[in-house]
Amino acid sequence: MEIELARELTAEAIGERLTAHAVPGLSFERVEILPPGIRANKARVARVTYQIAVARDQEDEIARRAAELVSRESATVQRPRQSKPIDLLEFLEELKVCEGVLSMTLRVTPQSNAGPREVLDAIGLADIEREGARLTRTRVELENG
Repeated sequence: MEIELARELTAEAIGERLTAHAVPGLSFERVEILPPGIRANKARVARVTYQIAVARDQEDEIARRAAELVSRESATVQRPRQSKPIDLLEFLEELKVCEGVLSMTLRVTPQSNAGPREVLDAIGLADIEREGARLTRTRVELENG
């Protein structure tokens, strides 16, 4: 996230205050002070990681489907009301299953991105949330524009 302060604070002080008011489970890995003269709103999302629990007895099959997806040359998705399809593999940086959790990291560009539910659908898990699993965004990485 990017914030503008009413008064100057150190990165450490900002981190402490954010942590003190964060909801349980939310952590801040780094606070960076932009140098004077850098315009606000320069940071942008570079990648996002999501996780979802999978049934232990289906873990091997889901891992096989995930490996099959990432080994393909392309995995196009046609979105409603968009003329050009996107290739999920252009955005999928990591897709793995470990200890009952499916984890995916998706790259985000100013032009486009892939959604985590599109990846779930591509590996045959379109209904996993309706079956009670919760898709959780676990990491957001920013970069200066």
